[in-house]
Amino acid sequence: NPDEASGYFPLERDVRLDLLERLLGAGVSHWFCGHYHRNSVGTFDKDGKTLEVVVTGAVGGNIQTDPEGDPLGLTGMKTIAAHKQYSGLRVV
Repeated sequence: NPDEASGYFPLERDVRLDLLERLLGAGVSHWFCGHYHRNSVGTFDKDGKTLEVVVTGAVGGNIQTDPEGDPLGLTGMKTIAAHKQYSGLRVV
């Protein structure tokens, strides 16, 4: 979510929004990145244009979120899972 709060994992909100706006303004439609240790996808929409951001987890273990913690911070990390559903090489 482009408007989510700043935290341990996401970029500072002002930096994130500036970067997303610059990428969208340059005609970028997809941004693929990784090493978040979780799989995630989101979109940034502005002026009728959409930028899709796809984040893949690590090839090895991936963080399982603690529902009682903050998923954007360290308290949101419950355990590490290494399973074909959560980890492994992703081809997008």
